[in-house]
Parts: sequence; C-alpha cells; structure tokens
Amino acid sequence: MRGDLPEASRGHKREWYAVAKIAGIKMCQAYRRQYGFDAISLPRREFLHVDDLADACGFLMRGYSEAGIVNVGTGSDVSILELARLVAEVVGYAGEIHTDPSKPDGTPRKLMDVGRFEAMGWKARVGLREGVARTYAWFVEQQGMVRG
Repeated sequence: MRGDLPEASRGHKREWYAVAKIAGIKMCQAYRRQYGFDAISLPRREFLHVDDLADACGFLMRGYSEAGIVNVGTGSDVSILELARLVAEVVGYAGEIHTDPSKPDGTPRKLMDVGRFEAMGWKARVGLREGVARTYAWFVEQQGMVRG
C-alpha cells in the first residue's frame, strides 16, 4: 500500500476527474430542465488564456441558448513537459527540468474539436507563448508593487 491511496485505488485516479466533469455537465442540464436556467457547459482540456475564456463566456451568454456542450479552446494542446520548457524559456530559466517517467501521466490528452464554436464566429486570440509571457509580466509587475 502506498501512503496516500490503497492499492486498488491507484489505477482509478482518472475516474474521479471524469466523475467531477460529468457531474458539472449534468448539473447544467438539470438546472436547464428543472428551472429553465440557461446553463451552458464549456468543458476544455487545453491551456486557454483567461482573457479568451472570459470573452468566450460573454460571447455565449449574448447569443447561445442551446442545451448542447460547447468546446471552448484553441484547438491545440501541449504536454506538461512542453509547457514547462516554454515557461522556462519565457522566464529565462536555464536550469534543468527533471521528470519522473515512472509516474502516471494524469488524464489522457484529448484534443477538442472547436470547429462548432469557431463556426459560430468565435476564436481564441491569445496564443500559449503570448499568454505565458503576459502572465509572467503581470507577476513581475505585482512583485514590484509588493516590494516597493
């Protein structure tokens, strides 16, 4: 037995992610049916800049009222290692990035089809590199405000 999970549970970590995701989708469907609340489910697995997410939510609230799920995203994904390398490059980190290939990879990668949303007239505008750079610049600016 490992310290945090019983032997039988170790292989089922993804199950809890799936349960949480499905529960959110079903909650939106229930609110729509029971209360007539115009709930919309926007699942995603990609890295999406917060400005694009806010814009997508506003876009949908202004003109979408269907029960179907809308995939909000960029239409591209990256591995965590690729993301770590990108962040290292943006922030100027020249050290090593260590990985442990014996550890599980988390949820499987699954690229979403955002074609339906793009056909409605919305497309993400902030690329991953730009989003990381903006976030890092904001962080550095906030550190200056705290210190000085």
